[in-house]
Amino acid sequence: MRLIYTQNLAAVLSDPKRTRSEVSAFFTRHWGEQFIPRKNIPPAQTIPSISLEHFRQYLATTAKKHKQYLKARRALRQKQTQQNGEEERISRDEVADIFFSPTFSRHTQHTFEAVFLEPKPGEIDNLFSPIEKRKEALRQQQNQNPFIERHESCGSLYSIQSGQQQQSLLPIEASNGRFFRACLRLQNKLEFFDDAISTLLNQQLENRSEQFWKSVNSYEALHDDLEESIERIKIARQKLAKTKLELCSRSQNLLQLYYAKINRQRLFDKLQEIACLRDAQLTVQMLLNQDDVPRALECIQTAMEVLSADLRAVNCFRHLGSQLEETKKMIGKMLLEEFEQVIQKEFAWPIEEQKRKQFFDEEEEEDDGEISNLYPIIFSLVRCHEFRFLAILREEINATVKNSTKQIVKAQILTHLDADTIGYNPTTLSEHICKLTSPQWDATLLAVVNCLIILCNKMKSIQQLIIKCADQAALEESEQLQKQQQQKSRSDSINKSSAQNSGTSTPSIGNSSVGSSSIPLDKTTTNPPPLPPGTPGALLSLPCHNINQLRAAAIQLIGHAIYLCEERISKRIQSRFKTNKFISKFTEARQRELSATIDAEPWKLAHINSNIQRIVDCYVQDGVLTTATNNEMINNGEDEEPKEMLKLKDEEFIVIGSALLLINILASYSDLLRLFPTAGMELSMDVVQCLKLFNSRTCQLILGAALASRSLQLISIFIPALKQSFLEHLPVERQTSLRHFDSTARDYADHIGEIKDKLLGMMDRELLVALEEV
Repeated sequence: MRLIYTQNLAAVLSDPKRTRSEVSAFFTRHWGEQFIPRKNIPPAQTIPSISLEHFRQYLATTAKKHKQYLKARRALRQKQTQQNGEEERISRDEVADIFFSPTFSRHTQHTFEAVFLEPKPGEIDNLFSPIEKRKEALRQQQNQNPFIERHESCGSLYSIQSGQQQQSLLPIEASNGRFFRACLRLQNKLEFFDDAISTLLNQQLENRSEQFWKSVNSYEALHDDLEESIERIKIARQKLAKTKLELCSRSQNLLQLYYAKINRQRLFDKLQEIACLRDAQLTVQMLLNQDDVPRALECIQTAMEVLSADLRAVNCFRHLGSQLEETKKMIGKMLLEEFEQVIQKEFAWPIEEQKRKQFFDEEEEEDDGEISNLYPIIFSLVRCHEFRFLAILREEINATVKNSTKQIVKAQILTHLDADTIGYNPTTLSEHICKLTSPQWDATLLAVVNCLIILCNKMKSIQQLIIKCADQAALEESEQLQKQQQQKSRSDSINKSSAQNSGTSTPSIGNSSVGSSSIPLDKTTTNPPPLPPGTPGALLSLPCHNINQLRAAAIQLIGHAIYLCEERISKRIQSRFKTNKFISKFTEARQRELSATIDAEPWKLAHINSNIQRIVDCYVQDGVLTTATNNEMINNGEDEEPKEMLKLKDEEFIVIGSALLLINILASYSDLLRLFPTAGMELSMDVVQCLKLFNSRTCQLILGAALASRSLQLISIFIPALKQSFLEHLPVERQTSLRHFDSTARDYADHIGEIKDKLLGMMDRELLVALEEV
């Protein structure tokens, strides 16, 4: 084995064993990295040959234990180093606390005096560290203890010399009897603090550096694990791709053939639909000629669904949809005319014949015959979505009720005519009705009620027939919609799976628009719009757009017929009208009375009667203005004589008569609010107008200004209570109008301030004039 030893230039030049002359001579003679001649050293005979197996055996046995030993030794050394370092470390207590203060600044006077000036007598030096402060406290404690011996020694030559040096380094005097610190001692102390803080920073950096390197090492280990995981994932993906090519290719080809077959089947079905749609109009015409309207409507509906779902883009059928729609509208008009004729025929029977032939008293065969006439018409109208037949039915019911009632009344009058009566005049029907006696009235009313019962039974039969037709149509539409949704979901799942599994398969003819025409129907049948509250007539006057509205309108037919017979207006509307009329008259009367009282006001103090005092006492007790006082308060009022002052809590007011009238008016408005809470908006505006009227018409002259000021102060106390009362009764969206109460209260306060300023200014002028005269 040949060994070659080399030595670089830097090692030779820095060899301490060589002299300077040898180094310089060597540098001038030789230049380069390899300058020592090579030597061949023969291999030793005693050293055995080491192979790779020796290292493997070593790594398997001894190296593992050796690594554990090295790790334990390193941890012990680190722990020992930390313990030694903690002993040698400088603690924070060796630095003065003033330097760690967050408010430390050399520009402040306190910090400057604490650092550069000597402390005052009796104060602790701020440059003392916590350790020095503890030593100083211990020294003072020892000095205060008389039992501790003190060894006093005479001054030596050294102490005399040091005293001379101290006298030469006397502190310089500053302002206010303070002295600057000795420069040398201050510099030494600050240098010590600087070294201590540098040491503390180094200790913190050492602690942080160890944590940093631990994080770096863990990051490197994590990075190595990630690289290994990525390599394993690559290998797994390669194996999966190879497995897919070898095992899944045959299955994929089968799936492509299956989806191609499905697409061809769809194409064949669509071609069949096209062939059927080509003869759609002829089929509908043939069914109409055979009077088979339901099947004709079913054919039209099926053709329109196929056009809107599957054959939307076929150019030859671009006008077929509009043609079928026109045919459907024409059929609807024909059905409406036929329905009107049948209903008029049903309601045109005389009353006597109707009594003999009622729907619920006839035999079953006759009832079935009547239903068989209306059932196909109503069912076809529902299929056409022609709900205008309800309006026709409502008009016919209205006319029938009026005519039947009039006919029954005329017949009863003719039967009860006296022999002295010359003849019957139809124009004087009301006069004849007034001449009827009480038994005749009872007989007439009984006949009218029997007639209405017959009509209601007939309407009930028609209603049941309409509900039956609506239920059947809704059931058919829901089943058809469910089939379309199932077909759409099936086709969508097939399309998704074919797109995922076949990359080069035959393009599929997707049923993308299946169910598009049925979505609005689903929304209207499942979520009908809320019907407005009100009378049955208001409900039936609305147009019906779907089957649920039709059912709701059909259920109201009997109630609507009764409502038409009553011929009355809504009590709620009538009461609302009368309430508004009463409030308007009440407001006009009160404002007129208040204006007249203010115009005739003598601006003198008014006498307080017991009624006003009880209103104020009730306000103090309950916090509400009201004219309805308790009997206890009336009985307690022993002194009924008028008073000159009005007591409100602990305060007394001397006011004018207009203020007392306004208090009574405000209490009346508060009572109206509790009686008619729905009219709270109008009442609040009226109250604000009364308050503004009183504020604008008060204190027109200087005479009576003080009384006016006290009256305004008294009325301003009741404004918050009025606002709170309206806040409880008004809805949230109308509570914004209560801001007028706040603005009125501010106007009252400004008016009171103006009166006070005027009175004070007038008194100042009078006082100055009197002083000048003196």
